[in-house]
Amino acid sequence: MVKVYKNEWKNGLNYSLKTVSLKKILFKNDTYFHRYSLEDEMLFKSIKKRGILMPPLLAEDGDKFTIISGFKRLNCLRILKEPFVSALTIPEGAVKPRDTFLIALENNNTSLTDFDKCIALHKAQKRFCFNKEMLRCVVAPLIGLDPSLKVIEEHVSVIKLIPALKELLFKNELNFRSALILAHFSSNIQKVLHSKVLQYCYFSVSELKIFCDSMNSTLKRERISLNSFLDTKEIKALLDKGNISKRERGMRFIGYLRERNYPYLTKLRESFAQIKRELSFNKNIRLEEPPYFEEEFFNICMFFSSINELKDELDCVNNNLTTLKKLFDLNKTLKF
Repeated sequence: MVKVYKNEWKNGLNYSLKTVSLKKILFKNDTYFHRYSLEDEMLFKSIKKRGILMPPLLAEDGDKFTIISGFKRLNCLRILKEPFVSALTIPEGAVKPRDTFLIALENNNTSLTDFDKCIALHKAQKRFCFNKEMLRCVVAPLIGLDPSLKVIEEHVSVIKLIPALKELLFKNELNFRSALILAHFSSNIQKVLHSKVLQYCYFSVSELKIFCDSMNSTLKRERISLNSFLDTKEIKALLDKGNISKRERGMRFIGYLRERNYPYLTKLRESFAQIKRELSFNKNIRLEEPPYFEEEFFNICMFFSSINELKDELDCVNNNLTTLKKLFDLNKTLKF
């Protein structure tokens, strides 16, 4: 033992600073681990260059040590094949497991993702038997959550996601609010949605709601299964498109669903395309439709490199006013 530190925590526990062999550390014991992954490239580079700046916290366990906080730091040392680490230790049995978990949360609450917070709440509830009131008053503040039962219930529900969706959430390929929506589906439906849609598309929260509403209404209206709905050649063609981002594919998917559920959109687009063909715009002028024709705002984009070019393009637009006026009759003539 090199030095004894007085703990700032509520029970005034003594910490000892020791040099510990990594072979004595129980890496497989994840009792106090409350993150989704040990991966942290920035931390690894920092430790490789400068070493550990903050010593991890360990609990004596016979002649071994259980990790309380510092899982990522210790994992980096293990990858770097460092033989020893300077760590703070507490005596075996000096703190009850539930209190030790709170120490772990307090010492390891920086850079927690929303999903990490879900794991912490779930572990507190299931492994350490914290009731809802203790989750709200004690655990939530330690991990930076609003002490609200609604917020806590939402975060705990995300644990119901299947592993594949948890991985998307970890990689930021799934929005956290979207994860809350998907958590209400059964694991079988989650598996189908992931394998046939979500691994190929990225949806915003509002788009995912559109997708779910469209899916439910179509299944009820057409009396088909989810697999049958997602196996149509139109949807397969959308998902098979290469060389586009998951975001772009998601937007196209939502566009297709809107047109499928609201047939008048297809007719609006066909009429809009006909009007564009009737226009005699030059190549530097482009007419764009409003998203899903929900607003009667049409964009005319003009590209010019001189005032004379701008004048010519304005004259061109003015000469096409009669045709352009037809745009504002589209919704009237095709109202369903």
